[in-house]
Amino acid sequence: MGLTGTTTFTPSGSNQKQWYKVWYTGGSTSWTAHTTGAIYGYYPNFLDKRLTNTGSDTLTVYFQYAVFKVTTDSAGCSGLSFAFNSSSVTGCSFAKTTSDVTSSSNFPTSWSSMTKSGATYSVSNVAMLPNTTYYLWIRSDDSTNGHNAGSSVTITGSGTYGSPGNITANNTNFDSPINMSYGSSTSGGTYTVKVKVGTSSEVTLQTQSSTSSRSWTPALSTYGSSYPNQSSVSCVITVSTYFGGVLSGTKTKTVTISFTAAQVGPSASSAFSIAPYNTGAVSGMTGYIQGYSKIRASFNASNVTTQYGATIAKWSVKFGSAAAVEVAAGTTTKDSGVISAVTTVTCTVTDSRGFTASETYETTITPYENPALTATIKRTDSNGDEDDAGTYLRIDLAGWYSDIDGQNTQTSVVRRKLASASSYDSDIAITTGSTTLNDTRKLYSVANFLVSGMTDAVYNVQVEITDALGNKATATAVVESQHWAIHFRNKGTGAAFGKAAERDNELDIGNWKLTCGDVVVDSLSVVDSYGSNTNGNYCKLANGTLIQWGTMTVTSGSFSAVVSPIYYYSITHDLPMAFTGASYTVSGASRFSTGHSVAIGGYPSSASKVIIHCFDYYSRSMSASAALVVRWMAIGKWK
Repeated sequence: MGLTGTTTFTPSGSNQKQWYKVWYTGGSTSWTAHTTGAIYGYYPNFLDKRLTNTGSDTLTVYFQYAVFKVTTDSAGCSGLSFAFNSSSVTGCSFAKTTSDVTSSSNFPTSWSSMTKSGATYSVSNVAMLPNTTYYLWIRSDDSTNGHNAGSSVTITGSGTYGSPGNITANNTNFDSPINMSYGSSTSGGTYTVKVKVGTSSEVTLQTQSSTSSRSWTPALSTYGSSYPNQSSVSCVITVSTYFGGVLSGTKTKTVTISFTAAQVGPSASSAFSIAPYNTGAVSGMTGYIQGYSKIRASFNASNVTTQYGATIAKWSVKFGSAAAVEVAAGTTTKDSGVISAVTTVTCTVTDSRGFTASETYETTITPYENPALTATIKRTDSNGDEDDAGTYLRIDLAGWYSDIDGQNTQTSVVRRKLASASSYDSDIAITTGSTTLNDTRKLYSVANFLVSGMTDAVYNVQVEITDALGNKATATAVVESQHWAIHFRNKGTGAAFGKAAERDNELDIGNWKLTCGDVVVDSLSVVDSYGSNTNGNYCKLANGTLIQWGTMTVTSGSFSAVVSPIYYYSITHDLPMAFTGASYTVSGASRFSTGHSVAIGGYPSSASKVIIHCFDYYSRSMSASAALVVRWMAIGKWK
């Protein structure tokens, strides 16, 4: 480390410049710059050298300034020593430049004192950069005589010009310290340390101080309000390293300073509230009604406190186990879906830094069930005593409906129609009865409610209870007519066994069985009689049976082979009327011209179409003179 190349200089050396002044013997004491400017090399034995000037005057030449051209190695140096071979050199100062000196106008203006030991002068903190050419100056502090420097001087560099070291520093939170350390590759450096938090002004912690570690705490009160929309801020630490007051280099280190929720998070005090949201069937009711009510969460931003410039970014609400739903800051309410149980509601507000505050609530629940009903319905006399010839209808019922904290009510009605009628008569309100509260239910009972006007006919009867939410419970019954062995309609237009005759042109056996010996024939009352159309004939029976049949004549087409000698011909046929579905049976037979009659194979294509396969032992071709006649029957259900 130090200098490279020539470091010992002699009067004949080429890397030395000497500036000198002349003493005129016998004249006034005056130093004058040599008229030819600077020259390289010493004047040999210049202390005693006599120069002949114009005339006979002699003069003695002493050096006042000596300049040495040197180059540093890859380490540079921080100190220099000048070893003269003459101890008569006294009182010197030192300076350095990085450019050549061509006249006295280029002389250095800043000089450093040197330390003398024998014939050696030394100077420290010269801070000479690596691989750099310098011009080293020695100045005589003798204002009159200069110095006899002898015949040579050897210059030696010491130490190194240090480079900046790495910076170590920790991430931190506001109001907590950043501990930083820094240095250089060699001792003797000084450091200027600055910090810059975000876009805030840079702060200088020290200026060219030898201190190589320190702690600095970023104050929340100083920086908090400047960064309202972020949860952390970058801090750049800059360390500039100097040697001998000369900048060696600069390094930076970026750390993160974070806000904490405890420091800057929002706080909420009754910022939220929840209430039942009842619409539709429960509109106007209070409380959380099971299976009907929603929860309405409301947000009051004025009850949220944000800190250090933060604003409210959004809020969210979590109803029970459902995922939280975000709500824009400008919206003040959010509704849940319908709830069926006690529900926990968590409301959360988020500020512009991403910190949150929450409030949690829990609903109650008011139980609700649909109403229930059982009823006994009889034909009676006017006292309510059972009488199959009575003209009154007696209703006895027991049921219940949910109380909903006293907010629910019920209406009960009875409606009837002749069994043969298509619609019910007007509702008859049940105006008697009693209710008893049992926990969350109101038990409702009616005894011996009578309805007059029952004729000797079969009736369908419904009893229905409807609560305030519109939900219903219904009991039904069939009330038979008077028990007749045989009964004829007026003018003999109809008859019935075991019941009153209710329809013209019909023999009705009611619930009796028609038997032939020991064989039960079942009820055969024909409903809607029978009919026909271009597709065939049909007959509908009271028990839901539908019988359809028809005949088709085919005069074109031909049979195809299945497996010789069996041939077939297929027909898709529309039925006279549709069955309830494609589950009916098909049978029948076909005959080609004067050939044999052969059973058909048939199956449902749909409720209204049937596929018929006709078979023969011969390959047949149909024509007007040789037709295929198909007779078919299908049996299924019409209701």
